[in-house]
Amino acid sequence: MAVSGISAAESAANEDITVDYGKSGVPKMGKNKPRHAEHNAKGTKKNPFGKQADKSDLLKRMKAAADKAKKED
Repeated sequence: MAVSGISAAESAANEDITVDYGKSGVPKMGKNKPRHAEHNAKGTKKNPFGKQADKSDLLKRMKAAADKAKKED
């Protein structure tokens, strides 16, 4: 028995075809992006690229803490 020119075998073969609709459409991009920008991110006005951290302030604080620890002992 043929339905509008298509045999029963061909119509049965066509019914077994499954379509993956999840693969259609535009891909979703940017899922790994942070929700906000960091205030001290590299390349910003506060923290430009190539800027070297000034270690003199750090050394002063470290020496002061060491002297304080020596005086307490």
